[in-house]
Amino acid sequence: MANRKIITGIKPTGSIHLGNYFGTIRQIVDLQDSGEMFVFLADLHALTGCSDADSRHDSNLFEKYSHDVIRAYVALGVDPKKTVIYRQSEFPQITELTWIFSCLLKHQFLTIGHAYKDALQQEKEPGLGVFLYPVLMAADILLLGANTVPVGKDQVQHVEMAREIARKFNMLTETRYFSEPQEQVVKETAVVPGIDGRKMSKSYDNVLPIFADETEIRKRIMGITTDSTPAGQPIRPDNCTICSYLELLLSREKYGDVANKCLHGKISYKELKEMLVDAYLDYFKDARETYAKLENNSSYIDRLLGQHRKKMDTLFTDRLNEVRRMLGLGIPHKQKWFR
Repeated sequence: MANRKIITGIKPTGSIHLGNYFGTIRQIVDLQDSGEMFVFLADLHALTGCSDADSRHDSNLFEKYSHDVIRAYVALGVDPKKTVIYRQSEFPQITELTWIFSCLLKHQFLTIGHAYKDALQQEKEPGLGVFLYPVLMAADILLLGANTVPVGKDQVQHVEMAREIARKFNMLTETRYFSEPQEQVVKETAVVPGIDGRKMSKSYDNVLPIFADETEIRKRIMGITTDSTPAGQPIRPDNCTICSYLELLLSREKYGDVANKCLHGKISYKELKEMLVDAYLDYFKDARETYAKLENNSSYIDRLLGQHRKKMDTLFTDRLNEVRRMLGLGIPHKQKWFR
């Protein structure tokens, strides 16, 4: 694809885990040389839980998570020399476009959003941020002019909605200003199971963190939910969460040997878990060492974001001004978001 522009975001709501890595981050690293890559910290998206009755917002913890996420991405191979990294909340142009898009949409269009529907099914009263989540995501994608969006399987719908919003704007203005973005999903690792068998998610607290200390990692691995198959009996690799992790972390030859032992009852769940601890720590050894070094460099994140800030502000301002012109809106005489 000519002039390929690739975008993805991550919410700073907790530690980076195995599902983040195989669902998105590894894909980003692989795509860095195939087009312009943009990774943003989706901190505005992370505020959607603030409407919960018992919610409390710890600004210091939120800031810590924000820095931790960027460190983790860099440690796992996202290269700031190849990839532009920025913080969503630093650019009011994104939220202005979100409002413009929201004016184009009917209420019914947003009721199909899976996050909104999930909240209703759980008998929760979703906040307006949950309802408008797909609109903000569309603004993230379309303001940049991205045409490729690496996502997990559960995020495909949001890219589909962004395409529809692009069509609605183009039809309204009789232009082709916004291109229609396409999702890119790695099917074999699109959804990584959690340690309880459900989809791995911070909200379920069933994740395998990558940068936790070894004691915490071991505790979580040894606590993986298994069935009651006794030692000496066959274990089905295709129905075993531990095996699904080992398949990701081991070479094909080594995993084939493990799977064969499972099928012939020559390995127990306890032995599989011990094997997983070793494989997990070995696979992420270099990344964990790099993360520890970055953690000791307190000014690193500020410098990194500063390097990319001016470029993104210019790009976003120019594109939003074009939208304003097409709609007959005013354009501020002075736009200096940053000094």
